[in-house]
Amino acid sequence: MLCATYLGWKWSVLINILGDLVGALLFPTGPYFVGYTVTTAIAGLIYGILLYKSTPIAIPEQKFIFKTIAAVVLVTLIVNMGLNTLCLSITMGKAFLPLFWMRLLKQIIMVPVHIVIFLFIEKALQEVALSYLYNGESHDQGAKSEV
Repeated sequence: MLCATYLGWKWSVLINILGDLVGALLFPTGPYFVGYTVTTAIAGLIYGILLYKSTPIAIPEQKFIFKTIAAVVLVTLIVNMGLNTLCLSITMGKAFLPLFWMRLLKQIIMVPVHIVIFLFIEKALQEVALSYLYNGESHDQGAKSEV
């Protein structure tokens, strides 16, 4: 999500795909299944489209909070509950609906957790992003000081 916020959807998708492939090669837990790679790429795409900040002041804070909530809910519904459950159903040979209902409570609990943790970390890293990604542009840029 941080990659999507600061680098955009292209880098987010690429890093999610590479992370999945490297994880599958270095720490295999079974046969490789391309469906998981596709789902992580879709998650990166959703986060990148909704959360990307081209400049530190590109998105007002309240709007960014709303976009974060929307992104997490969309990824939870489309990727985690939909596509990942489908991939589990295919790889485990189990019916989709029982897996869906087993995973539902965890996803409901984790949505607010993901939102709060992400917003906290993003807020904490804003100054670092300002220095390294935005060449020191101020959050107050565009606001004229009155002398």
